[in-house]
Amino acid sequence: MPVRPQPMVEEALLDFLYEKNVRVAVKDVYEPLAQRLELTEEEQKRRMPPPSANEIGWENLVRQARRRLVGYGHIDNSVSGFWFLTDNGKEKAAKRLSQQAIISSSDFMQDGTEAFIEAFEGRQNLRTHLIRERSQALVDTFKNSLKSFSCYTCGFDFEHHYGNLGAGYIEAHHTIPVRSLVAGARTKISDLVPLCANCHRIIHRNNIMPVEDLKTFLMKRGKKK
Repeated sequence: MPVRPQPMVEEALLDFLYEKNVRVAVKDVYEPLAQRLELTEEEQKRRMPPPSANEIGWENLVRQARRRLVGYGHIDNSVSGFWFLTDNGKEKAAKRLSQQAIISSSDFMQDGTEAFIEAFEGRQNLRTHLIRERSQALVDTFKNSLKSFSCYTCGFDFEHHYGNLGAGYIEAHHTIPVRSLVAGARTKISDLVPLCANCHRIIHRNNIMPVEDLKTFLMKRGKKK
């Protein structure tokens, strides 16, 4: 078995070259890539040729990844001894890293409710929604614009309930319907509303239902503060 799965090495190489944004000498690729993939010293010492018929050496694995990325049109092979991305490769890497940057923050949905949305709207539409909703810079700007950190739909206030422990906490929800989102279009602060964690998850669990619908539902049930 190889020290790491081939697709994982390809993705790591793509990200590494994108972050460097310059021509990188082949000799300067192996060690930082190994560190990125958290290879052990023993794994890093596996050189060409492979140690056995059933195992691919580390350098061989990286070279295979490079050949595949050249085949995809992501790496330019016009300069001998140096690796760098094509425009297509840069675009591919930028999309990958932007999705990874959406990651964990206090506004990240940590349960499985996105599966409901994906089933109705499709994976790409869901991804577009989450990218916008989880942009930390946008969320920070949005929160700085708030005069109140109470939930828009139910009125719950974290500071009122938890004291200093909850001061300034609220989650941001993107209100534009998932099917209407267009990748690349800018998101406005007015597209976001403050929600408590419970309401945010209920909205996601119900195919990203309109916030006004949930607000009306809670008012009818006498739950709106």
